[in-house]
Amino acid sequence: MKKVIILVIVIIGITNVSKAQLEVTTNPIGLLMEAYTLSVDYNINEKFSFGLEGAFVNIESEMNFFYGTAKFHPFSTEKGSNRFYIGVFSGQSSYKDYNYYKPTLSRTVTQVGVGFMAGYKAVSRRNIVFDLGIGLGKGWGSDDWIQLLPYLKINLGYRFNVKTKDIATFKS
Repeated sequence: MKKVIILVIVIIGITNVSKAQLEVTTNPIGLLMEAYTLSVDYNINEKFSFGLEGAFVNIESEMNFFYGTAKFHPFSTEKGSNRFYIGVFSGQSSYKDYNYYKPTLSRTVTQVGVGFMAGYKAVSRRNIVFDLGIGLGKGWGSDDWIQLLPYLKINLGYRFNVKTKDIATFKS
């Protein structure tokens, strides 16, 4: 919960100091499976963006993932950072390892890692964002955890703070 509060504070801080594009997205399919996600992308210019992402999967193992991302959009348009992208991410994942026979032996397993990703982002005329991404990284952590850090994103959201020069390019 503390990490979610920190993420919200960062989002508010970025929107207050910036006049650049900011996207807030979530995974609507994940909500049906009790997987709650929130992603924020800060578009520096038409080619580069940085982001923060968090996910909490509410199943017996209570998994969570937190990522920082940097993306390069080689084929973006005047609308901003969109279309195909490649990038890097660093992150942390953890889950609760329950011991059903001896609950006192239950523990939280955590790992950190870095990796590469690729994806596609589409932005509508009304600033609705659809973001699809996949990636894989190397994780370091507990010795019984798979040493892979996965990255999967199927998000829908909204782009805020569109620059004035870009508004003329959107058609109603």
